[in-house]
Amino acid sequence: GLYLTVLEHLQRMEIAKLYEYCRILTTIKEDFVVVGSMAKHLHNISEKIPNDIDIVVQDFTGLEGVISYITPSPFSGSGKRGYILSESMVKIDIFVEYSLPKYQIINGIRVAHPVAMLEYYENLLPKVAEHWKKGILNNINLLRLWQTKISI
Repeated sequence: GLYLTVLEHLQRMEIAKLYEYCRILTTIKEDFVVVGSMAKHLHNISEKIPNDIDIVVQDFTGLEGVISYITPSPFSGSGKRGYILSESMVKIDIFVEYSLPKYQIINGIRVAHPVAMLEYYENLLPKVAEHWKKGILNNINLLRLWQTKISI
């Protein structure tokens, strides 16, 4: 319809803030790539409005307010992780890795390439606990669908 609901309006304001943050980070931090739901959103692969940003970096330099930790996790090759809070909610989820995924620049933001995301999820699938599999399979199917659309 013509009128946005209050929730839709707030979501759009929030996504605009997330976009701006990603643009700034792209200019100040060479080793910064957006991954996850925000990357799928920027590629128009997913309609879902992200409520946080997942990023891959090689170190925490240039990131303010990082709470860092180490975790053995199939989601993270190095196990080095971090997050940045905004209004006491996790807004930026950080993966510190030795190498960055292949990326493209979209709207001034360094974004993981869908093929790199597909490879990540395909490699991840056999390594995760059962309760993660459905979400990862959804991502794989979304990205495969995207591949068929661009190859037509």
